[in-house]
Amino acid sequence: MAQMRLITRGSRLLTGVARQSGIVEFLNTGCCPFRTMASKVLTLENLNPNVVKLEYAVRGPLVIRAAEIEKELEKGAKKPFKRVIKANIGDAHAMGQTPITFIRQVIACVALPELIQTSNYPEDVKKRANDLLDGMGGRSAGSYTMSHGIELIRRHVAEYIERRDGHPADWQAVCLSGGASNAIKNVLQLFCNDVDGKPSVKGAMLVLYTVDFL
Repeated sequence: MAQMRLITRGSRLLTGVARQSGIVEFLNTGCCPFRTMASKVLTLENLNPNVVKLEYAVRGPLVIRAAEIEKELEKGAKKPFKRVIKANIGDAHAMGQTPITFIRQVIACVALPELIQTSNYPEDVKKRANDLLDGMGGRSAGSYTMSHGIELIRRHVAEYIERRDGHPADWQAVCLSGGASNAIKNVLQLFCNDVDGKPSVKGAMLVLYTVDFL
């Protein structure tokens, strides 16, 4: 029975594509059939050729050399300086910026709600964490959300925009993302519409975004 359960679970992992493409073969051993992968599904031959030719050159030779110098310093190489200061990206925390305590404490309480009752965090932290949890399914940060973000947070964003810009902001027009890169890529994909055989956007400066045109 244990062998049959294992076979059943394994067979569910095989996709319909795999079954249709003939890469799954059935082998009979005694009374229990099981499946194996007969060949690779994805190879360099059937992969998008633009992906194969893609080069990660977003940071350029200066940053690449800076990384090499860092490794040299770690190995004890003698230089007229002791560390490398990177000025190519706004990685504030990597440059020593102190994290905002309020944000860290709220995140901690949302991730582990019992901290709201047991910790000595300030009351405004606990209130914000409770408000956020109320806006989540099952009061859990692990629950699913709408693709454009949690409603409560989107409302807060709209309220901030109103205070900042001095005119009404529609919270339903607010879409949250996991960082600026994801938001930019989503917007660029909206422009990837062939017009007379050509994309409506010619290309993006960063390879991170250019890959979306492949």
